[in-house]
Amino acid sequence: MWLARSNPLLLIPADIEGEARMLEAMDYIVSTVHMQGFTRIVRPGNFTPNEADQDAVKARGREILAKGLKLLDASLRGRWLVGSYSLADIALMYVENWVPRADIATPAN
Repeated sequence: MWLARSNPLLLIPADIEGEARMLEAMDYIVSTVHMQGFTRIVRPGNFTPNEADQDAVKARGREILAKGLKLLDASLRGRWLVGSYSLADIALMYVENWVPRADIATPAN
């Protein structure tokens, strides 16, 4: 947020509703898609001490990731998540780079 506020690229919507929607999208991308989905896939041992359960943990991570990307795909308004290019789009691009490691399909948008 500091970088966005101190940068003239306008990465935060100017209106309060747009800023709130951007923060909502960023929080969902980071806390759900990244932390709950991807972390289960790449670090299943953090979710179970039993190595035999790690494939199930990874599968749950793929489910969370696929559901999250599908939700974000449906919420894209035209080209960007909140109507104009923002920090939320940067966060989404960051996690989308990991999709090939997850062995799931990337949604159309």
